[in-house]
Amino acid sequence: MWLIRRLPFKQVAELFLVKREREDQISIDSEIKEARKEADEQGRTVSESVLKDIKSKRRATQDIKSRLDNYLLPKLGKIPIKKIEKPLVVKVLEPIEKRGNLETVKRCCQIVRQIAEFAESKGYISSKEYANFITLNNAFSKPKSSNQLTVNPERLGEVMEKMGNSNIQITTRAAFELMLHLLSRTGEISKLRWDEYNEAEGIIKIGGYRMKGNNSHIIPLSPQAKAILDYMHPITGDSEYVFPSCKPGGKKPYMNPQTVNMAMKRSGLGGTIVAHGLRSVGSTTLNDCQKFGHIERFDPEQVEVCLAHMDKNSVRLIYNGAEYVEKRREILSWWSEFILKQTGNFYSLAGQVSRGK
Repeated sequence: MWLIRRLPFKQVAELFLVKREREDQISIDSEIKEARKEADEQGRTVSESVLKDIKSKRRATQDIKSRLDNYLLPKLGKIPIKKIEKPLVVKVLEPIEKRGNLETVKRCCQIVRQIAEFAESKGYISSKEYANFITLNNAFSKPKSSNQLTVNPERLGEVMEKMGNSNIQITTRAAFELMLHLLSRTGEISKLRWDEYNEAEGIIKIGGYRMKGNNSHIIPLSPQAKAILDYMHPITGDSEYVFPSCKPGGKKPYMNPQTVNMAMKRSGLGGTIVAHGLRSVGSTTLNDCQKFGHIERFDPEQVEVCLAHMDKNSVRLIYNGAEYVEKRREILSWWSEFILKQTGNFYSLAGQVSRGK
């Protein structure tokens, strides 16, 4: 007990990091297993680029270690864990707050709380001592939440006009429009592989190891979305990725996830909307579809699944069944038609290829 009372904060933090790294490795192993299972079902092997992506995407523990080394351990590292109290931590973090680094302060408070929780679970501190750190972040100003820039559905035509008049590479244009039609995240599109596209069934299936929340995601394709993929196949069909990197021998074999954002900014949309904001436009439109001409309201849970906002308990049944995939296809097909209507006569790759032009 005497030794535990003298256990320094640095040593407890190191033990906490070992636990985190072990959990990260379990998660990595699980995702690799899922990727290999999916590949086996399709009669192929997992590519090295996919394995490398899975192994390298665990950054949270590294971020924690970096903040510990830079902000917490220099002042708190040698102090016994039992002697660290809230006022002491506040004193350490106040200079960072004065410099305006509120997000760093917020993250450091979370790290101290996580380490204190770990210490309590190991018996290094009491439950009462851990409770002191639960409201640590209340001692500081909260960072402003940075909402993703977006527009109202009525302004989607402006977005399509500027992108239609923009001189961008055809692969970037296709990625932008596919992202919009599928309501997907930038990383889901930039890393989209040809083996995830089932042309016969008209769906894209992305494994959980590639999705936020680690839930696999089936995307039923509208005719316009399918037309974009069919257009891209003669261009990049020999590549593993639908949108390969334009830099041969680059760090990543797929398109930079920020490419679409940069193209939107160059088109004059900087300060108006970002790529992720396209999902908000779709969500608003689909949840208020009657305002935009649809006869009846779409099922809100189905709309959430279209956006890959998946809760394992509440949407599992409406997600897995084939009939529900087709219901989502109806939703996304209506959304694609809405996009083309808003686009009007401005250039649209989806509009051109889906009409056979």
